[in-house]
Amino acid sequence: VLVSGGGTNLQALLDDLTLNLDAETELVVELPSVTYTEPLTIRRAMTLQAHADGTEFNAPITVNHMAYSEVTDIHVVLSGL
Repeated sequence: VLVSGGGTNLQALLDDLTLNLDAETELVVELPSVTYTEPLTIRRAMTLQAHADGTEFNAPITVNHMAYSEVTDIHVVLSGL
């Protein structure tokens, strides 16, 4: 499933998708060019794809343990530092 958006309430969108999609469904969220200032909790496997003009996170991102997974692989690419 490919979802565009997220706006300023990304947590609400991710929570809704987590509740309504089964764990086996691949999820890619294309993020807008915004700065997120609230903490974010990831509760399922997904790809967060930054906007070409940049997407910023100025608060902690927490990745919860995911049921039925042996390994949670986090791939982070930082650029422009």
